Amino acid sequence: MEQPQQQMEQPQQQMELPQQQMEQPQQQMEQPQQQMEQPQQQMEQPQQQMEQPQQQMKQPQQQMEQPQQQMEQPQQQMELPQHQMKQPQQQMEQPQQQMEQPQQQMEQPQQQMEQPQQQMELPQQQMEQASNRLGQCQRCNTWAARYTCPSCLEHTCSLTCSTAHKVATGCSGKRDPTEFVPLKSFTDANLLSDYRFLESVDHSLDRVMRLRQSLCTPVGGGGSGARGPSKQQRELQAFCRASRGIELVFMPAGMSRRRCNRSHLRQAGRRNSQSGSAPAVHWTVEARFPTGRKFASAPDTSRLSEILQRWRHLWPSQQPDCSLCRLDQGDKLCPIDCNQSLADLLRGTTVVEFPVFVIR
Repeated sequence: MEQPQQQMEQPQQQMELPQQQMEQPQQQMEQPQQQMEQPQQQMEQPQQQMEQPQQQMKQPQQQMEQPQQQMEQPQQQMELPQHQMKQPQQQMEQPQQQMEQPQQQMEQPQQQMEQPQQQMELPQQQMEQASNRLGQCQRCNTWAARYTCPSCLEHTCSLTCSTAHKVATGCSGKRDPTEFVPLKSFTDANLLSDYRFLESVDHSLDRVMRLRQSLCTPVGGGGSGARGPSKQQRELQAFCRASRGIELVFMPAGMSRRRCNRSHLRQAGRRNSQSGSAPAVHWTVEARFPTGRKFASAPDTSRLSEILQRWRHLWPSQQPDCSLCRLDQGDKLCPIDCNQSLADLLRGTTVVEFPVFVIR
């Protein structure tokens, strides 16, 4: 039995031999590596020897730092109570700051009150400087002058003296824009004044031309166009001026008041001429009630109360009340007597197209 076992072990031993042969070159390769590491270790040894004295030098430094740290600890302990002392001081300062805030708020309205006072003092100072420059008042010779008249350049001290000088001398108090100014004294202000004066003249001329076109009527020409009233209207206008003392004015053609006007002059006919009756004006009469306007045509010999009877249903008491009736004169309402005729009521007045009565 042992022989077959030995035979079996022999191939195993033969297999191990090449493995050992393979390991030998590996060991031979490791030997030079170990030889290379030996000089490196030899080089590290002197470095370690050099680091040892450095570490020895650091030890006394660390020993020196320890007492310094021990000295700093009591200093830090001393600083802690100082911080604790500052905290109550800061707490004491906070209410003081709170007390100062309302004081500052109180000072702000005082400053605001002082500003208008300062603004009021500025014109006073300017007035004092002007008074020092102008000298004494030329009217009362008592107080210092403050004002200069633009027209006559007289120096006065107050409104009383200024009014007295206008009454005494007849001065208008307005600068004459046409006054001669020498070329040496001519300034930009004079140029601006001349320009404004020329503009005012131009505006006045334009306003007069517009007023003439709207109110005045030309003497010549005919027709009821824009050039003027018709022949009948001119006759009515002349009759009112001569016989009734009424200034009749016609508006331009196309105006609503002109279209509503049916006033005319009724000449005396044969029957009227035999009886000796004169021509009469038949007016278009307008009555303005709170509820609206009413128109009627009546001769100027009719009483106003008779004309108002036509609209008695519009009166609160169903009867005309003369105390509520006024004649419209454009810029004012004139009280009238309703028992008078239209000719008597309109005498000495100006009528634009036709008379207007306002009932309040």
